[in-house]
Formats: sequence, structure tokens, C-alpha cells
Amino acid sequence: MRDDSQLPVRRERGSAAVEFVVLVPFILVLTAAVWDLRVFTAFRTDVAREIFVVAELIASGGNWSSDASVENVIEAAAARLGETSAGVLHVAVVTRATTRHDGTACVDDNQWCAPLVAKAFYDHDFPNGTGDCGNFPRTLPNEGDLFAQDATVLPFEDADPDGDDGPEAAPTVDEWASRNMQPEEWWVIVDSCSHFGEGPRSRLIGKRFMHLGLAWLDVSPVMQRRAAWGSVDDFSACNWC
Repeated sequence: MRDDSQLPVRRERGSAAVEFVVLVPFILVLTAAVWDLRVFTAFRTDVAREIFVVAELIASGGNWSSDASVENVIEAAAARLGETSAGVLHVAVVTRATTRHDGTACVDDNQWCAPLVAKAFYDHDFPNGTGDCGNFPRTLPNEGDLFAQDATVLPFEDADPDGDDGPEAAPTVDEWASRNMQPEEWWVIVDSCSHFGEGPRSRLIGKRFMHLGLAWLDVSPVMQRRAAWGSVDDFSACNWC
């Protein structure tokens, strides 16, 4: 005679197996999303570190003999960032102009004056191309041009120092550090745009699962960042500037 007492046990085991099969894809997707977020967070740190190192190296290399040394530093950084992204690097040497935005002469070194792009290195693409960064406009003026009257040069120089976002506390343009440089002062500005997930090392689990974590958090894989570093040498002492 059949023992019907075993039937519920078989149904419970069957249900558990079905639930496991249903959960497996969810677990894989969740694991991929967590991995994606961890790698992206690490990438953001790498970008910040890399572009600050580039700015510092170039600002400290005023005794280099030619543009080639500067180009080598930029290309090496683009190659490293290109392992996990596509994108582009722009570098500019910024110094104090001799005129203001309205064309009047800056006659007093202690009064504000417009910042000038004295030297520029543009369109250093990553090895895998620019990705979506190709659709983003260049943020640095052309060589020999002034920054726009309301354009920042140094990161966050227009930010409220108290952090309370009060409009009365935000510095005016003529108070910005970039408008109050000394005649021989110069800064190296590095602008980067990177499209995360387009490099060879970022496709370990396949393109289908890329950016799952970023999509859930509504975070764009395209980042634009700026770094700046001031030189300790006089602008006139820079051999390649």
C-alpha cells in the first residue's frame, strides 16, 4: 500500500528547488551590481589621485627642456586611466594676464586681474577612445585666451567657505584666488573626462551586467573632474612654458 505521508515532503522539496532556481539569477545580478559599485568607487579614487599627480609633476617640471616631457606625463596618465575607462585629458598652464576681461590694463599687482591660458595640451585621448566624453565640450579656453569672466579656474574657488550655501557668504569673482595671482605665479590645471566601463579591465563579468549598480542609484558612468597645482617657481623660469 502507498504511503501518502511522504507526498507533502516531496512537494516541499520541489518548491525549495524552484525557489532556488528563481533566486539564482537575482543573486548573480546583485553580486554583479555590488562588484560594479565597488569598482566604480575605486575608479573615482584613481581618477582623483591620477590627475592631481599629473598636475603636481608638471608644475614641478619647469626645468624640463621641451613640451615632450609634459606630453609623456599626460599620455602615461591617460594609459593608466584607460585600463578601466575611455576618455580624454586636457592640461593648461594658467597665469596672470596683463588685462582684465573688459580690456583695461592691470596696473596694480595687488588688484585682481583675469587668468590667462599661457600653454595648453589638448585632446589626449585614452587608448580606447573618448566614449561618451566625446560629446562633452572642452572646459578650458584656447591657448592665449582668457577664462570667461564667471568661469572658475581652481576647483571650488567659488564655493561657500562655511558650507551653508548661503548666497551672502559666497565669494565674489574678484575675490577668487585665480583672479588674484601674482605676475610670476602659475598653476597647472588638469581637466579629465572619463567614461567608466569602457576599458579592457572593466569587462570581467561581461557587458550585459556592466553599470547595474550605477543604474539602480541613477549614477552616470561619465565623470568630469578638475585638479590644480601651483608651481613654486616663477613663470619666467619655466623653460617650456
